[in-house]
Amino acid sequence: LFHRMHLSFCTARHMATSDWPVSRDWMLGEMKSAFKQVAASEDGKMFERVQALERLGQIYGFEGNVRERIKVVEQALALNEAEYGPKHQALIHDLTVLGNLHSLQRNNDVAVQYMTRGLELAKEAVNPLGEKYAHLEPAILVDLASHYGRTQQYEAAIPLLEQALAIEEEVHGPDDKNVGDTLHNMGTVLKLMGRIKDGNKKLRRALKIYSNSLAPDHPYLEKIKFKIENMPAKW
Repeated sequence: LFHRMHLSFCTARHMATSDWPVSRDWMLGEMKSAFKQVAASEDGKMFERVQALERLGQIYGFEGNVRERIKVVEQALALNEAEYGPKHQALIHDLTVLGNLHSLQRNNDVAVQYMTRGLELAKEAVNPLGEKYAHLEPAILVDLASHYGRTQQYEAAIPLLEQALAIEEEVHGPDDKNVGDTLHNMGTVLKLMGRIKDGNKKLRRALKIYSNSLAPDHPYLEKIKFKIENMPAKW
């Protein structure tokens, strides 16, 4: 079954770049069928079942079916939790995905619970060499801040973005694109709060970072310039 799942996935990638008149719905149907069989197989290895559920969730996401994606990712999380326990870093991915999905569904309390739990695990996550996964914690901090921004809880978003920024500057340096992204988010939120001067300061620094790698007329630079010049206190 796992072989069939892998074969379906590889076949889909091949067909996506070929000239065959293949129906997208048929292709997705074949992939979903294979993934469902692997996920339901009690004789299969746990990691194969988890991978099948997560890939099935990606297909549901591609189709715009958020509710079904939540269901299968919750199943993957339950399998991981049963295998590793509730405080293992193997749970971080599913917790973060579920947090973002519930945020999209406006299940606000559930979204925060999942993201917060993922964040706490990310703080202790290490690679096989015992080195900290430096990217995990700031990524989840930004996700959680984005949720608060989406729900107009701007005061809650800023401290999270400040924490993410401090980690990114330490790990990547002050001119890294990740730093620019977080500065852009902070500047936007600050201006939405009415803190125009502080917001523009963050946006100008983000603009300077992006200008190091993008053409002067790049649309992204124009977007930030527009925010600096025109974005009112209430967007």
